[in-house]
Amino acid sequence: MQNRNQNRENELKRHEINRRAWERYAAMQVAKRIGLSATESQLRAAIRGMQPFQVNGGFDFRRYEELLRFQNLTTEGFEARCRADITLDNLARMVWENSIWASPMELDQAIADMTDT
Repeated sequence: MQNRNQNRENELKRHEINRRAWERYAAMQVAKRIGLSATESQLRAAIRGMQPFQVNGGFDFRRYEELLRFQNLTTEGFEARCRADITLDNLARMVWENSIWASPMELDQAIADMTDT
């Protein structure tokens, strides 16, 4: 019984990982289609602000390279991942800032208006 529960749990985790990967891919495609990306200054600021790369309150390039090597990451790969994360943040911010909020009653009325013949 426990083995079956463990298998089910593992399957659910795999499903969730797959779902998130596809959502990320789809969001990146939307960002690409509308020409949204991270700027070099956003990338630099994000990396320079990451606590693990700080030494005595400032960014340390040697520590940056050291920690990436320790994680078996190249600077190019890490920066590409950061750039994608920033792009997705920019997309989310853009959606949030351009959202139109409506009350539940307004939504109900709009749906009723669309479905009434």
